[in-house]
Amino acid sequence: MSKKLSPKMRKWLKCYLNDTNKDTFGNATASARAAGYKCKSPECFENIGGQNYRKLLPQIEEWIDKNALSNAKLKNLLVEGLQALETKFFAHQGTVVTEKEVIPWEIRRKYLEMALKVKGLFAPEKHQITGDDGGPIDLTVIVNRVTKKNDTGS
Repeated sequence: MSKKLSPKMRKWLKCYLNDTNKDTFGNATASARAAGYKCKSPECFENIGGQNYRKLLPQIEEWIDKNALSNAKLKNLLVEGLQALETKFFAHQGTVVTEKEVIPWEIRRKYLEMALKVKGLFAPEKHQITGDDGGPIDLTVIVNRVTKKNDTGS
């Protein structure tokens, strides 16, 4: 850690990166509480947690790289998934008669999709919202419904 940290920031970072504590791990707000910051409102803890997160992001990223989530490790996991195999067992009258290693195409497809998303090569999903019968949304109908409800007091 290149920056000189205050004792509370150091404690916040320790809480935030403590993967054995499900309450504070990766939770900036809970880490601010656990680090002993004095606040009178939940928003204050959120603000301190957010500020600490932004200030300590290089240290957080360094920890992530060292602890199983580095780009190299993610790449290796993706490669393993893209090469996945599964064993199918064939039975007759309750007894396994043969087994065969096969390619689980659906699993490999999901890994390929994830790899393409990570590389930014996967087109983002587009959602089109339409009105009745697939046509455009008629906003005047919605506005009329809302104003009639408000006029009647319901």
